[in-house]
Amino acid sequence: MMSEKRQRPSMETKATTDTLYSQLPLSVKIHGHELGLKPIKKQGFVTAFLEKHLPVRRLQQGEGDLSHKVEFLDARKRKKVKEACVGKKGLSNKDRKRLKLFDIKKDQQKYEDYLPLHALWTSYVKDLIDFQQLNEKNHMTATVKFMKADLHGCIITVQRSKCASYVGTTGIVLKESRNMFQIITTDNRVKDIPKRNSVFTVKVEGFRFTVHGNHFKVKTAERPSRRFKSKATIDL
Repeated sequence: MMSEKRQRPSMETKATTDTLYSQLPLSVKIHGHELGLKPIKKQGFVTAFLEKHLPVRRLQQGEGDLSHKVEFLDARKRKKVKEACVGKKGLSNKDRKRLKLFDIKKDQQKYEDYLPLHALWTSYVKDLIDFQQLNEKNHMTATVKFMKADLHGCIITVQRSKCASYVGTTGIVLKESRNMFQIITTDNRVKDIPKRNSVFTVKVEGFRFTVHGNHFKVKTAERPSRRFKSKATIDL
């Protein structure tokens, strides 16, 4: 029997072994031309792939960006990257103080300009507390409601204080913080009155409410959820 001689690959077919298909089996390398495989160099693979699968107009518009632009195929990853780029929302308390957003200018420090604010607060308290039905039996309920009410706009008076210069000061509350009342007096002066070691009074519809500053050192937003103990306070 005569043994069949193996056909040696031609020079044209052998050239394909140095291209992108060099890692393929020998049978594929030899018959690559029959399968329609064209010799493509490694460095030109991306360009050839884009030319085959993208339209000409798209190649002309983004030919320079396709070499370095990164795209996330997963929508979840894209969303996380977008959220990470978003900065903090709003300003911090330190930034507000630095920008002086809540400072009242001197030309706006007029007591008469804030009388409408006081009228609005009076209407608000009347809706909150029924003063016509207020008596000795339900005065505790009314007191609890008042302690949780917003005091911006009420007329407040310093009844007692360890600092004698604060006693008798009366004005409309413009701002309330955890430790301070900022009020404007009848002589058009803005003053900061500390709550600590001070007792305040507020009169509404002939009734007087007493506010002990040592037990009132709470932010306005936190006061509705705060529980106040019904026990006597230590006198100053």
